[in-house]
Amino acid sequence: MHLILSVDGVRMQSRFMQYVMSNIARKVGRYLGWYGKFWHRRYRSI
Repeated sequence: MHLILSVDGVRMQSRFMQYVMSNIARKVGRYLGWYGKFWHRRYRSI
């Protein structure tokens, strides 16, 4: 996934990404009936 964000700090960016990625994983997991890890790697800001 690629995003271009403008935030007021690293902490805000980290919280936003945690919220987005956890909700995506939760919803896709429910849809597919999949329990376990969804993302293979941790979030990395470049």
